[in-house]
Amino acid sequence: MNMSTRINILIVVLMALCCFPAEAQYRQRYKLYEFHGGIGTANIFGDLGGAATKDNMWGLKDIQFSQTRPTFYVAGQTDLNENFSSKVNLFAGMTAGNDKGSFRDYRGYSYSGWIFELTGQFEWNYWTADKAIGHYFAHKRGLRGARMQTRAYLFLGAGLVYANSSLNTYERKLGRGEYSKKNAFGLAIPYGLGIKSDIDGNWAVGFEIGRRYCTSDYLDGITTDWSKANDLYYFTTLHAIYKIQIVGGKRKVSLRPSSKRRR
Repeated sequence: MNMSTRINILIVVLMALCCFPAEAQYRQRYKLYEFHGGIGTANIFGDLGGAATKDNMWGLKDIQFSQTRPTFYVAGQTDLNENFSSKVNLFAGMTAGNDKGSFRDYRGYSYSGWIFELTGQFEWNYWTADKAIGHYFAHKRGLRGARMQTRAYLFLGAGLVYANSSLNTYERKLGRGEYSKKNAFGLAIPYGLGIKSDIDGNWAVGFEIGRRYCTSDYLDGITTDWSKANDLYYFTTLHAIYKIQIVGGKRKVSLRPSSKRRR
C-alpha cells in the first residue's frame, strides 16, 4: 500500500470521527433516510487503451466513449447532522477497453468484464437552496408543508472493489514484463461531487460523479513492469431517491393539501 493510499485512508478516518458526534437535539427531533437507485457509466483507466500519446492532459484524452460502459447503482443514506450525511453504496458495472488508437496500438490487446464496488462515504452539503425544483412542483399541485431543497455536496469514502476481466491477446503470448489476472480485489477510495433536488415530499433526483483510487493494478486484467500507478476508475450516476422523514419518532407526511382553493 503506497503513501498516497494511506493518506486517503487517514482522511476518511478523521472525517468519520468529526461526523459521528452529531447534534443530539437534531437526531431527536428530525431524521431523514434515503434509498437510492439508478444507472450511470463506468470508465476504467488502466494499462489498456488511452490516448494516442502519453501527453493525455491529466487523463482527459484517455476518456474513450466507445469504451464507456453502463453501471447500476443502489444506496442507503441517513443524515448525521445539518451538514453531513453518511451513505452505503453498491455498484455493478460492465467494463471494456482496447489498445486501438492508443500509444500501445501496436500491441492490440483488449478486455471486457464486470466491476463491483461496495463503499461507505461521508457527504458534506456545502450548498443548499430552499424552495427550488421541488417547491415549483408542489406549488403546481396545490400542496404545501414540505421542506423542498436542492443540495450540492462533496463526498469521500472507502470500501472494496472486485473486477472480473477477460483479457484478449488474440492468441499471442504476453510480452516480457506483462502479467495477467482474471479476478482482482482491492481497496477503493472514492471522492467526488454531486447534486440532488427534491421533486416532492418523498422523491428526489440526483446526479453524482466520483473518481476512485484503487490498490489493484488488475482491473483491466493486466499489469506491466513499467506501470507507474495502480488502476483508477470513474462512476457517473443519475438516480432516483425515495425519502422517509422521521420526526419525534414518527414518520412525517411531508405533503398535504393546501388550504387554498385551486384555481
